[in-house]
Amino acid sequence: MKGNFFSRMNPTLRGFLIIALIALTVVLLRLQATLDALLVIARIVFVLAIAFFIYLMWRERREEISAWPMRPRVVFYGAAALAVADLGVNWYGGAHGL
Repeated sequence: MKGNFFSRMNPTLRGFLIIALIALTVVLLRLQATLDALLVIARIVFVLAIAFFIYLMWRERREEISAWPMRPRVVFYGAAALAVADLGVNWYGGAHGL
């Protein structure tokens, strides 16, 4: 039998063990402030990634979009602006209520 214990382990169980090890390390070393800072950075990077993806989709299809009638173009750009605004409001204020 080749391979060690972890390579033969169920991948789901191995993933949960890695998550538990990371959580235990954070608790034992009291890294909550560091974790909070990393969470803020991850949220900012996520919003930037979404905006970059929307930009790439627009850039790839801008000639096709410019050939659309006015109403579908307005709806398309309005939906893109609403998606970015929704992410910004969710990031700034969080999700509250129903």
